[in-house]
Formats: sequence, structure tokens, C-alpha cells
Amino acid sequence: MTEVLDPRLAREWATWERECERLIADHEGQWALIIGDTVAGVFAAESACLEAGERQCGDAPFLPKLIVAGEEVIDLGLVGLFR
Repeated sequence: MTEVLDPRLAREWATWERECERLIADHEGQWALIIGDTVAGVFAAESACLEAGERQCGDAPFLPKLIVAGEEVIDLGLVGLFR
């Protein structure tokens, strides 16, 4: 398991790791909205994914995740980027 950069999103990251192969096969290039143990939706645009996450979660954490194969996590200390 890859270490998640924000510990508040550990459940969501574990859900991504469990579901990523299926999501990549079916939806590569789109955005997954991950809330807790659930992939709550797949969206064509990041903005739509973020809007749905804010609508469904309010202030609770959620993970908007670009669905791509072969990504690498880069930890820049206070800032984490996925590429």
C-alpha cells in the first residue's frame, strides 16, 4: 500500500488502491469521487467531481482522483502532487 499524504484520507486511498484496476480499465482519463469505502461516482471533468464531492460531503473529507495508469506520487513536504 502506498502511504497516503493526508492521513484523513487513508480510507479513501485504500478504496482507490482496491478499485484502481477496474477504474483504469473502464474509465481512464476521467475523475473518480471516492468517499470512505465507496467510489461515489465517475465524472468527465474535475470540476464536476469536486462539485459532487462538496454537495455530498460538505466539510467531510473526500478524494477526487484522476483515473490514470502508472502514476507516481511525489511528496514535496507540505505539498503532494500526483502525476
